[in-house]
Amino acid sequence: DGLLSAVMHQESGGKIKARSPAGAQGLFQIMPSTARDLSLASAYEPQDSARAAARYLSQLYRRYNGNLKQTLAAYNWGMGNVDRWINNGQSHRALPRETQNYIASVKKLKSLYD
Repeated sequence: DGLLSAVMHQESGGKIKARSPAGAQGLFQIMPSTARDLSLASAYEPQDSARAAARYLSQLYRRYNGNLKQTLAAYNWGMGNVDRWINNGQSHRALPRETQNYIASVKKLKSLYD
């Protein structure tokens, strides 16, 4: 399954030392607090980062009952935001434009990697 490759491609374009203005780091643009939760010592270490991102995506996928759209929305926008969005019964259009674009892009990239 090409989900992990698609997320990496979308998040960093393969740049190991990528860093966002918000502080997300590495190939998978993992936030420092998420890295701590995942026991990831360095988001800049490709193999460790990939394992942590795979574990995190798996956790999100289970949390959202196998719903890929919600999983990807949570990876991009955060679980708290997605939980509130779900609890309010919002439509896809209620997601931020950036998150809508992120979901569409990762799904397209996934089809290339599958």
